[in-house]
Formats: sequence, structure tokens, C-alpha cells
Amino acid sequence: MDLVHVAEHADEEDHSPAACQERVQGYLGGTLAARPDINLNSYFVLAMNQDAVISVIDPMVDVAGMTNLFGAIQLPKPGADWAKSGDQHHLFVTIPQAGQVTVADLEQFWAIKNLPAGANPTRTAFQPNEKYLWVGNDSAQAEESGVTVIDPQALEVVRFIPTGAGHHELAFSADSRYAFVTNSQAGSLSVIDTQSLELVQNLEVGGRPAALDVSQQNGAVYVADAASGDISVIDGQRLERVAGMSGQPGLAALRFAPGGRWGFAANPEAGQVAIFDATRNLLVYELPVDGRPDQITFSPTAAYIRTQSLPAVVLIPLADLAEQGTISVLTVPVGRAASSGYVEGSLASAVSTTPEEGGMVIASPGDDQVYYYLEGSQAPVGGFQGHTLRPRAVSVIDRSLREQAPGVYVGSVRVPTSGTYQVAFLLNSPRVVHCFEMTVKPSPELARERQAPPPHMEFLGETGQVQAGEAFKLQFTLTDPDSDQPVADLADVLALANQTAGNWNQRYVATALGDGRYQIELNLPQPGLYTLYFAIPSRGANFNALPSLTLKATVE
Repeated sequence: MDLVHVAEHADEEDHSPAACQERVQGYLGGTLAARPDINLNSYFVLAMNQDAVISVIDPMVDVAGMTNLFGAIQLPKPGADWAKSGDQHHLFVTIPQAGQVTVADLEQFWAIKNLPAGANPTRTAFQPNEKYLWVGNDSAQAEESGVTVIDPQALEVVRFIPTGAGHHELAFSADSRYAFVTNSQAGSLSVIDTQSLELVQNLEVGGRPAALDVSQQNGAVYVADAASGDISVIDGQRLERVAGMSGQPGLAALRFAPGGRWGFAANPEAGQVAIFDATRNLLVYELPVDGRPDQITFSPTAAYIRTQSLPAVVLIPLADLAEQGTISVLTVPVGRAASSGYVEGSLASAVSTTPEEGGMVIASPGDDQVYYYLEGSQAPVGGFQGHTLRPRAVSVIDRSLREQAPGVYVGSVRVPTSGTYQVAFLLNSPRVVHCFEMTVKPSPELARERQAPPPHMEFLGETGQVQAGEAFKLQFTLTDPDSDQPVADLADVLALANQTAGNWNQRYVATALGDGRYQIELNLPQPGLYTLYFAIPSRGANFNALPSLTLKATVE
């Protein structure tokens, strides 16, 4: 890496160049003992699992040579798709079985709110200016099928707009003026004005529109029909069909490479990837791809095609694209087991770029791994265990400094506590190693907010002994210590369960039952002792401000 910028509490007095060099080398070693309080050259990998859990993986730190698992975000039910805000502070996850969108805090890595999101919410995406988050509601009933519009700042549902029956894919004009929504059973494309949130018109685009994208090259909307294999071209301003391309039935995904000239369409039924030129609306290549190709992801230099029935991804270099000539197709083996059987219901991408140049992470649920691939390699160069959670999709949260202007680097961090920090800085070219102190003072506003005492917590029912491997419900009440009134409807009552003398831990978000009662559904995997710690960030109560609970898990 070219830039490493980390900070820790400055307890030592030695600020010499030699001590600074030693400190930097310790950080670069990636051990837990040398981990700084703040790392400005790091990233986290999020894995959407088959279970109702999102794993948070720290690829920089290997704990005791066993795991890179940093934490977990608990969901009400398994997720289908996700979208992260541009500042990477929040993650929005669709939960079809719960009819909700879960909002997760990406600073603390826990769920903070569950928003009602209509019938069967699946696909989700931000419009380019991020004024609204859009959620597709997949239903065979026309009155329940459409899109739910969410205000990502207020964390509130703004409107539901019926568009037509079936599954919905989402795309937007570059200026965020229009939202484009496919309706697979209605055979139409809905155009919605994002200012008025009114339906402008429905366009017929085939028997089963399955995918769409907007070209940055010409602003046109390209809609793939799975029934006929045709790709309709819709003028993004006149909102009318202006061209079309004929392919083979079975299209499942359509994405544009960076720049918007070259479009890729994956066809798992025909076993091929079609590539077309948006400047001429002409199908140029039809590449055979084994293994049911069904997803397309781009790095700056290549297209990555996920295959369902083979343990591999197909890599197509973007530099090879031309009007004439051959295309290099590289099949990269990924693990030993295919994704088939684990990807049902998951729409999010199984491949993601990392901040490192040429770095990619690839979810392999069949192997219970997230693999790390470096472009130019013949196979992944490493991986991270899924801990039997079966990762189906991956995304990356970038915590590194980014060059905003020549010589100016910017990053967003949350300093854990006030005090004096020792900042260590390394630049590889030209070689610069420098350390300096930074003083952080407490915020008077936050101090005033935290003066209020935390709620009183009382556990209900038998809480001493439970059965290992069996689900049970833990209930408790919260009351205000001053008024003795119930504290109701909090969305951020959190619990952290740790196994004593073990590596198992899990985070939970309590469900509000009304009248100050809350419930957490637990399943302690093995016999032994477990400790539960509780926190309520909105009430200024961290994990040491509320009483803990010890549970003994036994087997009959």
C-alpha cells in the first residue's frame, strides 16, 4: 500500500525516529497485539450470509491465526439485496420474509432500525444524488407490486408506488430525474418522476423484462427481455423505444462497463455472455460461458462473471473490447464447490473490488469462504472463513484515506475516546515515515446528552439455564429510573453474546414488544457459559452501563 495512517493512545514517551519506525513496522505486521485504535489504511469486507447474519471481516488482522471475523450484524431474516450510502456510514438491507429494510450503522456495525418496506422487498438501490433509496416490491398482485421510496436521511418511508406485477429491477437517469422500474409479469418498464414521485408512463418492453441499465455514453435505458432474448433501447429523454437488439432467450443480468459504451448481458439458460456497443446499438460478441453465468461485476480493468454451477468466475479484460478481434476469456477457479443451492433469493453481487489496486473478493457459499483474488493471478491468493454461515454476497467498506486533491488526503473516522493519540504516517514513494501527537477533547454536547441515567433493566422468566443448540426467547423490560415509566419502542437495544473460554460471539438487536418489553431470540451453539452484554446508543448507554447476564447452556 502506498499510504498507511494509523493512531493509538500515546502512552509511551519515546518519540524518536527509531521508535516511530518500529511502531509503523508493528502495525504493518497485522497482528492483534499491534492493532491501533484507528486505522486510516484499512477496509472491512461485509458478507451477506445464508443465515440472517452479515459477517464483518477485517482482512488486515488475523486473530490467533484462526479468524478474521471482526463482528456480525444481526438481521430479522436473511437478506436479499443491499445498498450502502455514499459516505459508507449506513447499509440498507432488504428482508423479503419480514417485509422490511434493515438499516445498519457501518461505524459500529450493528442494526439500528427496521423500516416497513411493503410486500416482499427485494432489489434496492440509491438514485445517483442519494435523495431517495428505492426498493422493489415483488408481488404477483398488481396492487402490492411496485416500489417503496425511502428517505435515507430521516430513515422513513416516503411513498409506495404501484407499477405492475412481478419482479422489479431498478435504474436511474444520471441526473436523478427519472427512476426506471421493470415489471417482469406485466412485461413493462415504468418511468417515475423522482421529484413528484409520480408514475410518468409504462412502456411495453417484452414478455418478461429481467434486467436493465442506463448507459453513461448516451443516457439511453437498455432493457433485457428474458422471454425473447431481445434488448430494448429506450431514449432517456423522449422516453420512447428507439432501437433494439436480438439475442437468445434466458437473459438474466445486464450491466455497462465503466464509461457506458460496452454493455454485458449474462444468459444462464443459453450459457453465454453477450457484449454490445451502445454507440451503435449493435451486438458485437456472443461468448460461450459454462456454468450458468448470472451476475456481472466490474473492476476498473475487467468484467467478472459469476457462474452458478461451476466453482469459478470468468474474467474478461475490458482492454480487449474492440469492433473486431478476439476476446480473452479467463476462467478463474474459486474453491471446490459451486454456488448452486446457496444463491436462491440473493440478488446482491458475489464479487466486489477492494481499495487495493487489482484486489477482488469473491463469495463462495459452497466452500463457506470469501476468497481474495489479485488480478493477474491464476487463482485466489487467500481467503476468509465464513464460520458455517455460507456467504452469498460481498461488499467492501473503505476506511482508507483517499486523495481528494494533489497531495491532499481525506478520511472519515470516529475517535473512540478523548485523550492524546500518537499518529504514525508512512508514505512508500517517496519514502516518508513520520509520527506526531494529536489531542482530542470531549464534546460538550455529547457529554450533556449522556448525563441522563440509563434505563433500568429487568429480565423476565427463567434466565439461568438453557438448552444448547435450541432457540429460545429472552425477554426483559426497560423503565425510566426517574419517572418509573416504561421506555418503549427503542430500535437500538443491542446485545452481545460471548462464550466464556471460547471464540463464539454474536450480536443481536432486540425487538420491541410494547409497554417497555423487549425480546431477543438466542441459540447458544454449544454447552458452556455465555455472557450477554447490553447497550442502547440512543440513550447513551454503552455495554458497561447496563447489567450483564450469564447463561449456562446444557444438553439433556
